[in-house]
Amino acid sequence: MAGILQIPLPYLDWDNPNKQKAFDEWKDFMSSYLTINKIAKAEMWNYILLSTGPKGRDLLLASGISEEGKKDPENVWAVFKNHLIEKPNKWVQRIELQSYIQKENDTIEEFVLRLKTKADKCNFSTTVVKEERITEQIIKGCRYQEEKKKLLGKTDLTMGQAIEIVKNYEATVKSLSEYKSASRYDSKPEQSQVDYVKHRSKDSKKQCTKCGSSHSYGQCPAFGTNCARCKKPNHWPKMCRAGASAAEGNRNHHNKGNPKKSSAKPPNKWYKKGKVHDLQ
Repeated sequence: MAGILQIPLPYLDWDNPNKQKAFDEWKDFMSSYLTINKIAKAEMWNYILLSTGPKGRDLLLASGISEEGKKDPENVWAVFKNHLIEKPNKWVQRIELQSYIQKENDTIEEFVLRLKTKADKCNFSTTVVKEERITEQIIKGCRYQEEKKKLLGKTDLTMGQAIEIVKNYEATVKSLSEYKSASRYDSKPEQSQVDYVKHRSKDSKKQCTKCGSSHSYGQCPAFGTNCARCKKPNHWPKMCRAGASAAEGNRNHHNKGNPKKSSAKPPNKWYKKGKVHDLQ
């Protein structure tokens, strides 16, 4: 036996309410410990016993295992497993297996993993029988109706083939979804671009303040010319603001000297034969 490395000895957690988990973790850690330290097979039971404490010693003595039987670690593991873990009722487990379906967010691999974990508790006679039951449940529980029909159409379908068919379908659906999303993103214009086009479209229908006509943005014929009225650039006389301001000023000056007479009648008055009388 090689020298023991300075690795802490794992211990069985007797108080863990999840006995299955406690046993599996303990066995995995102990197996690694025994392998790393290169413990001889016939001596492994001593280390297994040390990792279980007084309670494990009492259990091993009560089991009636022989000295020769202790030399095979599988016999020692079995003593603790049978004590910690209740043997599952295979009929209950098989009925529960038949109710398993692929959930909405399950991939086929996640679904099959749940099926395999459950099938391990069903105590099927052989691996072939177990895989057939899993295949049946893949067909029954698959959430893709078209793929379910495809699976049913194959008389010699194996578990591996069933998984591969559904996996390929899921990959195709995912790729198509990603392609459509990318296409929608690429073809959709920026909102600012849409607003700009709408704004320019509206502007193109208005009368230009420089030439007086309607035209596309940036296409004003008055641009680069001089007004014949005010001599300033980039507009025509009919739209000249200087000329319009001068004409308005002349009208206001004329109206000052010739005020219009009011046509409004005085309030609370009425007329009769040219005389004005106050209302009583």
